[in-house]
Amino acid sequence: MPADFAATYARMADEELLALAAESDELTDQARHVLWTELRHRGLESHATKAYEEHAAEQARQQPPSSVPRRVTVATFTDPLKAHLMRTRLEAGGIECMLADEASIRMVEVGPSALGYIKLRVYESDAERAALLLERLEGVGENES
Repeated sequence: MPADFAATYARMADEELLALAAESDELTDQARHVLWTELRHRGLESHATKAYEEHAAEQARQQPPSSVPRRVTVATFTDPLKAHLMRTRLEAGGIECMLADEASIRMVEVGPSALGYIKLRVYESDAERAALLLERLEGVGENES
């Protein structure tokens, strides 16, 4: 089945892949994995990440306000140790945060570059302060969001 996804995605135009990446949460894990592998292969990963985040932001604007605070991604990492270090540094700075997608990356033998990134997420209200703190730290992440 991954070969079917790979063949389908290989035939798609860049714009089609970017549109699909924007809504990749709706894909199966396997389809999403193959999609992001193809995007990386074409050098479109940063464009796809931006499209995904813009789509997520648009979806959030269309949702009714919630009393539950929303988390946003402030940095991404391929190295789990670096991700944990930055999480610890933010927490030491008084910012509550979490790592997302770490478990799925660790479970897959091909490593994080084939699946995506470990996301450092904070509450939306802390995002600006977290970004400023991360800017002061060296080597924040391979692909900052």
